[in-house]
Amino acid sequence: MSASSQKDLEKQGFNKASIVKVGVSTKPLRNVEQKEFEPTIVFLGRLKKHKMPDHALRAFALIKKKLPHARMWVIGDGNMLEELKKMNIKDVVFYGHIKDEVKYVLLRKAHLLLVPSVREGWGLVVTEANAMGTPVIAYDSPGLRDSVVDQKTGILVKDKSPQNLADAALNLLKNPGLLKTLSDNALTYSRQFSWDYTAAEFDKIIRQLVPYDGIELDNALQVFKKLEQDEPVYKSDGPLLIKGKMDDTLTALEEKKDF
Repeated sequence: MSASSQKDLEKQGFNKASIVKVGVSTKPLRNVEQKEFEPTIVFLGRLKKHKMPDHALRAFALIKKKLPHARMWVIGDGNMLEELKKMNIKDVVFYGHIKDEVKYVLLRKAHLLLVPSVREGWGLVVTEANAMGTPVIAYDSPGLRDSVVDQKTGILVKDKSPQNLADAALNLLKNPGLLKTLSDNALTYSRQFSWDYTAAEFDKIIRQLVPYDGIELDNALQVFKKLEQDEPVYKSDGPLLIKGKMDDTLTALEEKKDF
């Protein structure tokens, strides 16, 4: 999924790990569209401790001291929801889990996405925001340092704190020309990601690993679908080959298979 993930696998003894770009499930915009009139920040993700949504809200509270008309949208559910609401920060809207079409409308209207996670495999929300012409302010964490091109499609915050997250966001919000440049760059960068490309690359890797002699190997899309639904993939003679979700480690395939 990313160079960071590859390094983690190598530390575990997987020395032949390959990187395949993660796709995005929407078509990137043709051009960056009109943003909200007031400075608008969005957080998108599960409201879990390792995603650190509380850092995003604390950063927004600091942003609001400098830009009183700023607003924040929080998209996602999780066990931190009530704790976050109790922070009682003005002009924060909690949307919960929403349909994809609504999510993409909000992403393209927002000026910035905040991603203060401690670790990601890649950071799919980064690519989704970029596809809507929205740059990202993220912590310089594994995965995020791969999906965010620092100073080009967003900003990586090396000293992880709400204050530094807020400072990076304010620097862009107070410089419309720079914000526009990063928005354009983010949209352009997102166009290289698609699930068709991901499936094709994954299929190439499987075919290189599987010594098949005239037996047709099904397209990798079938493997994706099974893994995505946490379904096992079996060899023709029965034993379990792979079991796990898309973000789990994929073990090397060493024998020819029927899927």
